[in-house]
Amino acid sequence: MSTAPEPSGVPESRQNSTRLQRDDRIRVLALRDAGLTYQQIASQLQMTLRQVQYTCQSQQATPKKARGQRPKLSENDIDKIIEFISSSERNRRMPHYKIIQELDLPVGTTALSRALKKRGYTRCEALQKPPLSDLSNEEKGQNSIVARPYQV
Repeated sequence: MSTAPEPSGVPESRQNSTRLQRDDRIRVLALRDAGLTYQQIASQLQMTLRQVQYTCQSQQATPKKARGQRPKLSENDIDKIIEFISSSERNRRMPHYKIIQELDLPVGTTALSRALKKRGYTRCEALQKPPLSDLSNEEKGQNSIVARPYQV
């Protein structure tokens, strides 16, 4: 007897579903009027069961306006910024506000850093090592000259 989960009928590529467009919603409503079940519509149009259910219950083909603010930087802008940053060591070390000035971008430093973070680019500040005290310098010198035996 196998313990494998049953397939849900939704393809793997649509597990994280996207928002339905107006045309998709019209198709759902037309198929529902033709007498198909939610499951049949979902498998035929390659969408989730919940998307079909919501569309049929709302009976509206026009989707609600998307929530949230649109990104200030387009994908092409971010590609150009990454290309600029990757082009030289000087550009890699450049602070975000100087990158904005150099490329004349219409965003602030926070928007730039968040857009780069979405792509996996993070910025860390390089810190200097603390100065060694005289005592630690002496210990360091003695450790390199005299080997200590292992303690059992």
